[in-house]
Amino acid sequence: MAHEGGPAGVGADEESEKTKPDIVLLPEPARVLEGDIARFRCRVTGYPAPKVNWYLNGQLIRKSKRYRLRYDGIYYLEIVDIKSYDSGEVRVVADNPLGTAEHTVNMEAPKILERIASKTVAPMDEVRFRVRVSGVPQPQVFWYKNSQALSSEFFRISQFDDSCQLEISRVYPEDDGEYTCMATNNGGTVSCSATLTLDGEFITKKKGCFSYSETIEVSITEAHSIHWANEHALFKDKSKPGTDLPPPTSLA
Repeated sequence: MAHEGGPAGVGADEESEKTKPDIVLLPEPARVLEGDIARFRCRVTGYPAPKVNWYLNGQLIRKSKRYRLRYDGIYYLEIVDIKSYDSGEVRVVADNPLGTAEHTVNMEAPKILERIASKTVAPMDEVRFRVRVSGVPQPQVFWYKNSQALSSEFFRISQFDDSCQLEISRVYPEDDGEYTCMATNNGGTVSCSATLTLDGEFITKKKGCFSYSETIEVSITEAHSIHWANEHALFKDKSKPGTDLPPPTSLA
């Protein structure tokens, strides 16, 4: 089956010595993100005009909404909304009665461009682990701590283009350990690890600051005023010298 949209033929005035097909512009590996369009192109010579077909992982590609085939002197293949299962081998084959020419490109397996680095921080500090990965389609990225999967419910996990980040807004003693980033697509899996170490004493109770452990009750009245009290006494309303605040009501 010839490439749809390919040349119709050669006129008598163009007839010359017959030659076997030759791919003179080779398709290159696509570098796209999942959901984008992967584009391949090639230019083929030969007489009679070769038939040109594209294959994905050994399967002939036929023109459709997802697989776009066109010709304007150069043969084009576009794979729309690329997915992880599109990873693998793209092959173009050109043939005529004198012979066949073909070329293969591979969809890229994941590759780590920049590894995460170990960090030593003080308790309650913010810490970020960053990694850069490539692959076609864009690899899925997973984070682990001491081999346990991490959830975005408790950690800030983000990904933009080839940059991935794990953020811990406040570091506690239990956050100490080994962190691993794993990137995977159908082409394979790669990973890298780093260690988070806490340096310093973790203070859980300190007089005179918000971490001091006492029960604080808040009362909000219909007039939207706020009353504060601790377990010992009411606070004074400094806006009205010499007066105590009324007894607070616990929040429901």
